[in-house]
Amino acid sequence: MFSLYDNGSTRLYFYDFKVEQSQQIKLPFSHAVKPKFSADSQHILVSDGDYLYRYDLTGKSLGKAIEVPAQYGVETQTGDFLFTNSRHAIWIKHHDTGVEEMLVNDIKLARSYAWLLVAKNAYHEGRIYYYKERLGDYRISYYDLASKQHHDLIALPERAYSRSSGLTYIPNERWLVYTAYLSPEIEIKRLPAAYLPK
Repeated sequence: MFSLYDNGSTRLYFYDFKVEQSQQIKLPFSHAVKPKFSADSQHILVSDGDYLYRYDLTGKSLGKAIEVPAQYGVETQTGDFLFTNSRHAIWIKHHDTGVEEMLVNDIKLARSYAWLLVAKNAYHEGRIYYYKERLGDYRISYYDLASKQHHDLIALPERAYSRSSGLTYIPNERWLVYTAYLSPEIEIKRLPAAYLPK
């Protein structure tokens, strides 16, 4: 799935490898925020910036995925929805009860969509990786769904990585991949004279 920005609006496409063609999904709004496939890859989740909607692959609307405002969301294999409606928390809508509750708080995302859910595997019980702003620096961190604890992985200068490009996880290699800027800002540090060689 990919999107093209043209004349002030977003056009959404998916590529079908079986027929080797791309097909446009026509949306009733001009700006589509970070579309994602559903867990079964048969639907698309996309936000207009206010609410998260579901569409089938022909472009037919299946209504709101979540009743409360949501700027970005993903569906888990069990059918739960994780979503954000601000940069300060990640919420969950339970598939069995329909109840929506806060899952992760005490967070300041660089963007409302700057996070990635990695399902339970042989190495952990499930994690949410995210870009975080923290007092003048920018970090890639994760929230452990089992321990309910936040952990910082790396702190980087502001323009060392693109917070709008998102994160990708490669399970076979256990790699977390992010997009770096071609020309990152370089921080100039000042060392106290006491630490310099004489």
